[in-house]
Amino acid sequence: GVVRGQLTVQGSYAYTAEDYEQALEWLVEGRAGIGELPPVLPLERGPDAFAELVRGPSAQIKVFLSGSVGR
Repeated sequence: GVVRGQLTVQGSYAYTAEDYEQALEWLVEGRAGIGELPPVLPLERGPDAFAELVRGPSAQIKVFLSGSVGR
């Protein structure tokens, strides 16, 4: 399982592989900048952070989570 196997789980919401390829190309070409990245939130704040994104206009465009619940 994920916990006992100490696996890292990564995912994305709302973007395709082609979107990421285009963004990377623009970064390499200097046509886009990274700017300020969103903060890394504790895992237990994940549900609220994603709910905010789904609700509509938000100051954040991405959610970064780290750690495990109860640590």
